Amino acid sequence: MQERYLFRGKRIEDGEWLEGSLCKSEGWLFIVYDHDFYETTKFGKDTLRADRYAEVDPATIGKSSGLRDKSGSIESIYEGDIVRYAGKYMYVVCYGIWNKNPANCAPAYVVGWYLSGIGEMAGDIDALYEEDGYALRYPAHVVDTPAGVEGLRLEVIGNVHDDPELLEVAT
Repeated sequence: MQERYLFRGKRIEDGEWLEGSLCKSEGWLFIVYDHDFYETTKFGKDTLRADRYAEVDPATIGKSSGLRDKSGSIESIYEGDIVRYAGKYMYVVCYGIWNKNPANCAPAYVVGWYLSGIGEMAGDIDALYEEDGYALRYPAHVVDTPAGVEGLRLEVIGNVHDDPELLEVAT
């Protein structure tokens, strides 16, 4: 999986989603969303251009996985995205420390991308896999396996911030 240092968050001012570099300064978080963000002042010092960054709501910040969804039209899947697998099973994309072993085994904690099940998959934790730049979920049982790798690809159907009703309907 390609590691990317791209983040998204909702601008506090108007709720618009921004993608870019996440920065913290003097207690506030902002996203720099344009790579041409420095300008040289008349004193010869580089400063951050005010039209190239914005403060974002910390609760909406999510890291980019660098992976596409099955349609390929979603350039990157982010933390907090809600994805569908095999046309019916739903998960929230997460990044952090998680236990990769089944409940009846000794814990094996790892840091990385994982899927947290919602709805009929509630309580299910699975690894997020990558193949050819696409996000995949490998089934735990052969009977769940769709035909071909395309059937394993995840489809983004929303996110926890804009579509909380998907979490409610799924439970």
